[in-house]
Amino acid sequence: MLNQQAAAGCTILVAGPNFGCGSSREHAAWALYEFGIRAVISSSIADIFYGNALRNGLLPVIVEVAIRDWLLAHPGTDVEIDLETMTVALADGRRAAFPIEAYKKARAG
Repeated sequence: MLNQQAAAGCTILVAGPNFGCGSSREHAAWALYEFGIRAVISSSIADIFYGNALRNGLLPVIVEVAIRDWLLAHPGTDVEIDLETMTVALADGRRAAFPIEAYKKARAG
């Protein structure tokens, strides 16, 4: 999907479950960041990737499966991530909360 015109300039990647599994090195987070991605939204993100992402300026956002599935079904839709309130705002008006620990939140901001 990233090679399609609709993805040009996008900064949020919506991914399948257990995103980053097997990506134990920081290179995975570096590559996404260098590509222009600033946040990854999924229903689950592998622990090591999650930590590497935060250390390298990439925000990992974990949402319910239904939210992730809606985003995957509506590529190119506007999504707003608010780190302060720890919410994702969808184009259809719904808001979804995501967890992030306080010290990780400060690191990501």
